[in-house]
Amino acid sequence: MQTKLTLRLEEELINKAKRVGRKELESALHSNISEYEDAVLHEAGLSEQVDGIVTRDGSDFKQSKLTIYNPDELLAILQANK
Repeated sequence: MQTKLTLRLEEELINKAKRVGRKELESALHSNISEYEDAVLHEAGLSEQVDGIVTRDGSDFKQSKLTIYNPDELLAILQANK
């Protein structure tokens, strides 16, 4: 069952979705992040100046320039800032 918070977050993410372009794809090729798909996500995040990335596997982002949150951390932050 989805909560109002979850639905609001999903709506915000959909509205702010970024198209990944050549710049992000090429930057990902030269990234220190080993998994290409994670590197693309990271480069898109940098391009959009996001506050962080939410992932269940933070170990994939050890070289990240962005803050990495696991889902529980982000949920706690969001609930604390209601």
